[in-house]
Amino acid sequence: MLDIHEYVLKTPPGGVKRYDHEALCDLLKVEDRSRVIFEQGVGREAIVRIYPSNPLMGVREMTATDLVMDERGRIQLGTYFDGSPLRFRLFDPRTGNAQRGAVFGTTGAGKSRLVQAILIACKNSGIVVHLADLKHGQSVPEAAGQVATRVTTQYEAILMLRGLVAEAERRMAAYAAMGRSGFVKDDPDPLMYGIVDEANRLLEKGAPFRDEAALLIKELGRTGRSVGVGIIIAAQAGHLDELGGSDTLRGMLKEGEVILLRWSSAMMQQLVSDGLLPRGESLQPIPKVVGQVRRIRRFNEERADNEDDVNSQGMLYHLTGIRPTSMARTFVVGSVAPTPGFDPV
Repeated sequence: MLDIHEYVLKTPPGGVKRYDHEALCDLLKVEDRSRVIFEQGVGREAIVRIYPSNPLMGVREMTATDLVMDERGRIQLGTYFDGSPLRFRLFDPRTGNAQRGAVFGTTGAGKSRLVQAILIACKNSGIVVHLADLKHGQSVPEAAGQVATRVTTQYEAILMLRGLVAEAERRMAAYAAMGRSGFVKDDPDPLMYGIVDEANRLLEKGAPFRDEAALLIKELGRTGRSVGVGIIIAAQAGHLDELGGSDTLRGMLKEGEVILLRWSSAMMQQLVSDGLLPRGESLQPIPKVVGQVRRIRRFNEERADNEDDVNSQGMLYHLTGIRPTSMARTFVVGSVAPTPGFDPV
């Protein structure tokens, strides 16, 4: 059994909204900051746990079973630090709605692997996917031949989004004629998704189709979901002004499935100002290198060869989930190291 130290703290009314993780670790005399997990509980309680090592470092590989929708329309992408499942909803069978989602993170944080997992889940669950891979097809090359549409340029992405909006409008008219107020999966139409990887290239300031792309994504998020046409974007941008600057787009993301992987130093304040994280809340930082201890060494003390190897790919916060301030990690998808061809894993 793991040697885990747990402290239950009494907090002020409303809980702890801001804390200094470095100071907390110093108080607990723990050099490896990633071993200490702070979580605000219900009411006036918070929990601090000290693990022998970061509990998210030993996650298992993704399985086909993880990536099939359950009866509630969810897939299991990974696990929280305490072993609870990290679920991502692709469909809400109670309302018949597709979802709108966003995956944010800095370079190398694991966005493309997460998109790859969602693509596999869609194929396993009979969902039709139209994919725009705006890194010239390099982000998810394995998708070639596995999705209904795969485009790699901004112009093609606009054509794809126009087609998705046209399909949503066709469905609305058809369902109205049938006297149907909502979407029934596979009767007669399948659940459908548009997925845009590297969406920041399409929506950043100066991009040639920025305004139209924001309008089309907004329309899919607002009306497409009610007829079974969803939209998911993955982007490096940390501020929604870089993603079209639309209040409606901002509202769409606040109500959808939003995942935050490792972020840049300026991203957190922007997420709070954009309303994706409650004002005053703080997230425990996701380090680039988990387990790295920053301390002064003696002149003759050697450093480990791998102490600066990045190892936090896939660590994240599910900002719109039931535990928005609890750290989680995706199961292992594919190979982190480059391969000479399609990823054999």
